[in-house]
This record gives sequence, structure tokens and C-alpha cells, in this order.
Amino acid sequence: MNWTPWIESLVIVIALGACEKAEKGASTPAVADSVTLGYRVLDVGATRTNVFTMDMDAKMSAQGKQLTMTSSQRKKDTIEVLGTSAEAVTKAKVSYLQLDKKQVMMGQEKVEPSPIVGKTYIVEAKDGTIVVTTEAGDPVPSAEADAVRDEDDDFGEPDKMAKVLAGRTFRRDQMVEIPPENLAGLFGDEKEGKLVRFALTFTGTRGTLAQFAAAADLELGRGAVSIKIALAGTAVIDPANGELNEIAMEGPMTFTGQVTGSGTMRASGSSAK
Repeated sequence: MNWTPWIESLVIVIALGACEKAEKGASTPAVADSVTLGYRVLDVGATRTNVFTMDMDAKMSAQGKQLTMTSSQRKKDTIEVLGTSAEAVTKAKVSYLQLDKKQVMMGQEKVEPSPIVGKTYIVEAKDGTIVVTTEAGDPVPSAEADAVRDEDDDFGEPDKMAKVLAGRTFRRDQMVEIPPENLAGLFGDEKEGKLVRFALTFTGTRGTLAQFAAAADLELGRGAVSIKIALAGTAVIDPANGELNEIAMEGPMTFTGQVTGSGTMRASGSSAK
């Protein structure tokens, strides 16, 4: 599972509301003094099943009115790598098993159905665009192609966060703050949101995987509303290739501007062969 779409999902969901393998091992972290993260693209033929969940609840005030909002997202897909470059997966067979997006504002529920749930596509980054076809190579309806591009708009690009972390050595129980200049521009033009702080603390190993305590601060904006989120939790990374295997984070949200208030976000992701 890539880092970039995971954090981008948080940015998009919250702004609108106002990657890849998991291995089982010992439950108790093994003792290790340090770990150095690498970066390597998945091999052709590799498969992953990715799961992402997000839940948010908030109480806000706008123009003298008290508002309550909850939002949830559930995503599950499978990917089979069909082509790569030196930096990224460039062609894959992708099956979208679940895409649930729901928002409840003051008791009014809004559900966003997706035309691609239960369907499989060949997705290829080609000539600066994302080409979507059926498994037989035939064109798909434009609504479905657009939905695939929306879900995986970074397809064919390197995992930017994994690239930032590659080559860094983390010593046990010592927090490493990623320099702000390395975080800038990780998620496009950052018009709707940006990652302003990211830190990892190596806590031990689980088999061949490295376990970390993670902290991330995000600043999001939409119009005259600003949102700050302080997340904390855990992450599991494969040091050999930089893959994000598991992540679970939660934390408080603060709204300022034309809308004021507070809330809580909980998000998690996992990926398995």
C-alpha cells in the first residue's frame, strides 16, 4: 500500500466534508537497534489486497447554527502488477471490491454510489494520462474511467513518502522528524490540504517488518474554513522496499473560520499478499 493515496484520502474526505503487503509474525516486537528503509517497486505478477477505513465525527457552529456531522469511508481493492518502471507500477489489473462513502449532516444522510464497485479494469499510466480498459482491452464508459482515475489519481507515480523515507536510518525509541522541506509538495499543489509535520519512532520488528509509532499534522482548507488535524498511531513498513503494510491513526480536529468546532478522526489501512 502506498503512503500517498492513504493520506490523500484523508485530505479529500475532510476537505469535502467541511500501496502493500501485510505479513503475520510474533505479536511482541523483537529487539533491534536500528532499521534503514529502502525503496523498490513491486515485481510484475505481485498481488495485493488493500483495505482503507476512515471515520470522522464533528460538532460545529456556522452563522449561529449548531451543526453535527459524521463521515465514513470504506475501500477495498485488489491489484495484480502487470507492468513497472524503475520508479513505480505503471500497469495493473485492479478490482474494486468495496467503495462506500457516507456523510450525515444534521441527520441528513448523503451516500456516494460508485459505478466501479464489483468491477475489474486494466489500468495503465501511458503518455501522461491514466488509461482504463476492460480486461479484454476494450474501452469502458467514461463515467467508470473517470471514477477509476479519481480513486487512483496517483497511479503510475512513485510513492512520494516512501521515497522521502528511503535511505533513512531509524534508531530504536528515537523519534525522527521528517524535515518540512521534504514534506512540501507531497500531495500535488496542496490547494485543499497539506502535511505539515510527520514523525516516526522505530519501536521494534515483527518478523521482517519494522514497527513504528507515527505522528502526523495536517492542515486542510476549503473556502473560508480551515481545519487542523493531529494524528497519532502506529505504522508497519517493509524495510526492504518501503511498502506501507499497516497503519492506524486517530486524533482531534479543529475547525476555524466561517465554521468553528472540533471533532475526531480515525483512519486505518492494511495490505496483504
